[in-house]
Amino acid sequence: MTRKVEELSKKAEESTKLKDQLEEFRHSADRLQRAEAMIEKYKKRFEEDGDLKKIIKSLEDQNRTLRERNTSLEEEYRKVSAFKPMIDSYKESISKIEEKCSELQKQKAELEFAIKEEKRRVREVEERAARSEDLAHALEERLHEVEIGGEPIRATMGIGLASELNNSSESRL
Repeated sequence: MTRKVEELSKKAEESTKLKDQLEEFRHSADRLQRAEAMIEKYKKRFEEDGDLKKIIKSLEDQNRTLRERNTSLEEEYRKVSAFKPMIDSYKESISKIEEKCSELQKQKAELEFAIKEEKRRVREVEERAARSEDLAHALEERLHEVEIGGEPIRATMGIGLASELNNSSESRL
């Protein structure tokens, strides 16, 4: 019995040792799993870092390109800003010229109207002159007939001729 007890106590000790080892192995397994999880996490981060490095490089390239473009735009702006006073003076000149042009167009319209009026007056005067000339010819012919015929001028003039003379003198006024 003692032997059995000793054997059992050895086995119990062995079992306790194995139990302790099992606990240690479990702890080690847990630590190993955590370490593997950490390794996986770091792998992902490393891969992400690689992707991030590529993205950062791409963004740096874009940034460089944009800076170059910005620099060229600033140079163009400086060039354009140098022309701004000249453009402003051109705008001012154009507005003055447009004002002058509108004034000249007004004057032109007024002068065209005045020309039309003067042409109408000239036409009227020419018509009156033509009528007066016709009347003068008619009177000269009458006078000549009267001189040839020996009739007195007042008697031959008659009412019609006197009214013509009155009409022509009224139209002159």
